[in-house]
Amino acid sequence: MKAPRSLLLAGLGLVMAACTTVNVETAPTTTTTTSHAGGVGGGKGAVFIVEGGNMEPTFKAGQKVNVLSEMQVSTMNRGQVVVFTFPKSVSCGGPSNPFQAISRVIGLPGDVLSLSGGYVYMDGSRLDESWLPKSEQGQTQPGPPGDPYNLSQPYTVPTGSVYVMGDNRMDSCDSRYIGPLPPTTNYLFVGRGP
Repeated sequence: MKAPRSLLLAGLGLVMAACTTVNVETAPTTTTTTSHAGGVGGGKGAVFIVEGGNMEPTFKAGQKVNVLSEMQVSTMNRGQVVVFTFPKSVSCGGPSNPFQAISRVIGLPGDVLSLSGGYVYMDGSRLDESWLPKSEQGQTQPGPPGDPYNLSQPYTVPTGSVYVMGDNRMDSCDSRYIGPLPPTTNYLFVGRGP
């Protein structure tokens, strides 16, 4: 089994995977951006530049992505790629302050997620993750031991929350490490950039 590139925090025995961040770049058509506590800077029309590898090969470092719309959990679908503000309390070896990250929605409120044989299961059935390249299929591993959301046991996504994962399953800091994203998170739905 290939281990994720990680940062071993000396003396604590914690292993945290890498995280992909995005930086906002103002698109020529953008006249205003939104930013508020706990929210994502930018808005419809903003362009983000991907930094890091947790979404490879779908999105590569340096690639631009466009914000198509702001989203609420109630309008999300599994498989959508979203930009969100990463919780400041978790760094996963990356920035320790809040930063914007990009991941794919895997679980919606009420979904019971689990892992078996490297595959994600939802409500007991294997999740169709046809968006993943063949090299990443069957490679999903649980997060750190002891966390209820690491998927080593079935986990129910709480009301109002979503469970996200990067497409580069062996090198992604996602809900397996940080838990589901809370209801106060603001999301931006993205598409490929210019």
